[in-house]
Amino acid sequence: MLARLVWPTRVEIVPAVLIWISTDQVCVEWRTDPRSYQARQTWLPREDVRTRLVYRSGAGH
Repeated sequence: MLARLVWPTRVEIVPAVLIWISTDQVCVEWRTDPRSYQARQTWLPREDVRTRLVYRSGAGH
């Protein structure tokens, strides 16, 4: 899974593991550093969690 994390100064897309699904949110586990054993869990809106990223050809150019 890919999770979109929205911070005050940036947006970050990180690999994540799906932990739990509710009606309108999902709980994902992700790591701040891929080499770290310490993981963080975060509840995100469903639209911020995807199985893949798709870029449209020519979009935004």
